[in-house]
Amino acid sequence: MENFIKNRNSDLTEGRQIDISEYGQQSGMPLPLYITSGVWETHVKPDEEAVKKGETDIKRLGKIINQLIYLIRVYRQDNRSNVFGFEVDLTSKGVSESIKLISYLGHKSEEDENPSITILLPEELESASDNEQTQQQ
Repeated sequence: MENFIKNRNSDLTEGRQIDISEYGQQSGMPLPLYITSGVWETHVKPDEEAVKKGETDIKRLGKIINQLIYLIRVYRQDNRSNVFGFEVDLTSKGVSESIKLISYLGHKSEEDENPSITILLPEELESASDNEQTQQQ
């Protein structure tokens, strides 16, 4: 999981992560906030049917951020885990569906130990964990 921190600068430069801190701050998120390109391409970027219904990437991103903020306020009261899953209802191919995402609280980068949050797909978390275990062997 630390790969999201180790590679943050190169991931941002190469488009594997997107800094959405500005949008997070507008919604009341005080921490730097990042999202993987996998989440952006799969769930934030609206498909043709969603566009017809008036959805935009900013509206969809707002739904994700607002749900995350709500769950942090509720979830972090009882559980101090740095990783938790959450669901957001978004339209896909004209149908509303509940999508699963992961929130990872960690350092902003190897050089900057201030906290930040990365939003990623469940399979990206699994892949990062697998890669980390392989590197440790």
